Amino acid sequence: MKNTQLLKFIFFAAVVSLFASHVVASQTPTLEIISVTLEPDPVPVNQAFNFYVKFKADIPDSADNKITTVFYFKVLQNNKILFPSKSYPIKVNNGKITTRTQHMKPVPVKGVYTIKVFVKYKELLTEKSITLTINKSGSSTRQDHHNAPPTSQNNESMENKPFVYNSQKYVSNAKKIANDLGVNAKRYSTEKNKKLQKQLVQNVKKAVSGDNAEGYYLLALLHQNGIDEISRDSKMMIENLMISAQKGYIEAQFILGDMYKDGDEVIKDKEKAIYWLQKAADQGHQGAKMQLELMEPQIHGKEPRIQLLGKPFPEN
Repeated sequence: MKNTQLLKFIFFAAVVSLFASHVVASQTPTLEIISVTLEPDPVPVNQAFNFYVKFKADIPDSADNKITTVFYFKVLQNNKILFPSKSYPIKVNNGKITTRTQHMKPVPVKGVYTIKVFVKYKELLTEKSITLTINKSGSSTRQDHHNAPPTSQNNESMENKPFVYNSQKYVSNAKKIANDLGVNAKRYSTEKNKKLQKQLVQNVKKAVSGDNAEGYYLLALLHQNGIDEISRDSKMMIENLMISAQKGYIEAQFILGDMYKDGDEVIKDKEKAIYWLQKAADQGHQGAKMQLELMEPQIHGKEPRIQLLGKPFPEN
């Protein structure tokens, strides 16, 4: 009899605990940027455009159906802020999707631009980024990044500051998964391999969302091989390798220099090869130093005049 009562008590306690956790979860406030779209898409050079941000705030403890959120954005080129917007208070319907329209001035020159969009409510802040690559022809390509996870910050520290999270941990996760696949792929089932590939892609994308230089390098490798949802694409491989190199990642600089030296996937270019190999060598890359020694007869003591992403590198 006592055992029966004890079992009933344990079952009742478990039900109460489950119900309580469900109630707590359902009352957690959420803030999400659903999408960022462009018009026109692709964005042409020297032409004004709009972007539309769909977001949703779900604040269960709010007494009002209408709540006030704050919207702002930043435009960056090569990780440097070109334009920070002011903060725009927006009244939205609690729990409903809201669309914010933002008019943008023309993009004057080719290059890689990142638009970072932020929405906050009290101490909640979320972010979504898109990267625009304006090509020599004036056409553009875009790449969407996953939302940065919402965070709670105090109002003083979060004012017009982007959400920053530890993107390096996603790089570490991606490298561990890649190593696991490299060693054990033949032993794993097809289903497990697919699951690991998906986790690899997700971690690399999160690293890129944090503007991580090594993250762009890993994304370039994924485009080189094609894995899960990442297509095999030499153009995207080179673009991400270029971003990684410009952000100072030594291995990307070495590989880019080597590619220009041999004309592998790019047009052979001695000056660009020397430029990027020198960048890597300056950071201590032994392979780059060796390549430069082999190319010594071709080097005349001047830094080459080249042009990357619309910005010239002057001669000494």
